[in-house]
Amino acid sequence: MQMNSPSNINIAELRTKKLNRNAIGSIAVKLSTMLVEFIKVSILLSYLSVEKYGIWLTIVSIVLWSHHFDLGLGTGLKYKLTEAIAQNDITRGKHLVSTAYVSISIIMGAALLLLLPIIVSTNWSDMLNAPVDLNTEIMYCIISILVVFICQFVLELITIVLKSYQRTAISEVFKPISNAISLVVVIILGFFSHDSLFMASLAMTVPYLVVLLIANIWYFTKQYRDIRPSREFAKIEYVKDIYSLGLKFFVNQFSALVVFSTANFLLSHTINPSEVSTYSTANTYYNLVVIFFTAIIVASSTPITDAFVRGDITWVKGCMNKLFKIALLAIVLELIMFAISDFTFSIWVGNKISVPSSLAIAFVMYNILALFSQQYNLFLASVGKMNLNVIISCCKIVLFIPVAVIMVKRFGAIGLVATTIIINTIPNLVFGYIQTKMIISGTARGIWNK
Repeated sequence: MQMNSPSNINIAELRTKKLNRNAIGSIAVKLSTMLVEFIKVSILLSYLSVEKYGIWLTIVSIVLWSHHFDLGLGTGLKYKLTEAIAQNDITRGKHLVSTAYVSISIIMGAALLLLLPIIVSTNWSDMLNAPVDLNTEIMYCIISILVVFICQFVLELITIVLKSYQRTAISEVFKPISNAISLVVVIILGFFSHDSLFMASLAMTVPYLVVLLIANIWYFTKQYRDIRPSREFAKIEYVKDIYSLGLKFFVNQFSALVVFSTANFLLSHTINPSEVSTYSTANTYYNLVVIFFTAIIVASSTPITDAFVRGDITWVKGCMNKLFKIALLAIVLELIMFAISDFTFSIWVGNKISVPSSLAIAFVMYNILALFSQQYNLFLASVGKMNLNVIISCCKIVLFIPVAVIMVKRFGAIGLVATTIIINTIPNLVFGYIQTKMIISGTARGIWNK
């Protein structure tokens, strides 16, 4: 373990200050995001019927699958770029950023060509258990959202660059800004049209693309000109550098995709689109505390990587202890939200959507477990020890859908939450806790240290 020289102490203090600023900034961003999300539900429900709103949520969850064709590039880039910055290797940083932009453009372009024929040939009315006359409109919605999302995915790499420079709060501000713009657009749309899935889809997705484009131009012509992406700096050897770690993140991301992005589809296909609205509304509300906690742990990710690369294990231990205490506080807030949920829902969605108390209890149980497991997952991702997580994620991918189908058919949305707890959250918590403690104490061996 390295000695705490004056220079190391200064680095640790600077890292802590950046973390505190980012955590506070991220919470402020999440507060604005929460406000916008709450307003978004009400505005969209005033523009779309409950059934079409459920269909829209399902479409978005399906299209989000395209975001995982990057093979873990985003998270792999963040770890490697943070490492290069800690070592003050700007040339390597430019190679990494350039390679990331070029490779992800090629991958996402191929994904678009692969998915378009599938989308056109699919009977979406049967797939989503929706009215037959909506099939064409749903198809156009999915195509338009897919094109926008794929472009967004390339441009979102600017958020990875900002996180690598320990500017997490700024990297998260683009989404709430674009969401606010989207809401204004939807309100304006209400004066000219009503209940149009296609127009609502464009209104909710295109503004984010525009905001990201502006952010890329701004930061790569101002603060980060030294690592501005260039085709000449994109090298094949850096593809391996990014993806060797990124593929491990991809397996983990894909398992999360199977668990969370299939939820709306399973409910829509097995029960009906309206059940998606109920599930999504409850999830949006009870997940608020987790969102705030996630803002803090995401802000901690790059500092933990920086400290681990420099060998400052004492700082890492202190950071993990703080995260554990914050999780305890978050659980108290979750229970308070449950106690006032009836009042909140009555103000928020009125009598349009009713959330059963049994579903509310299931979400509270899930979120309490998630609050503990997330900090350990964050640590393992931050230090690049992902091999065990890859094995666990493969098991989740195999087990989740068949178990979820059985549980949803028998218990509805509650069965879906229960499946998520059993297949996803409990394994994350148990194995994540054990491996984190072993790595921090220096006793990890074999797969526990890979």
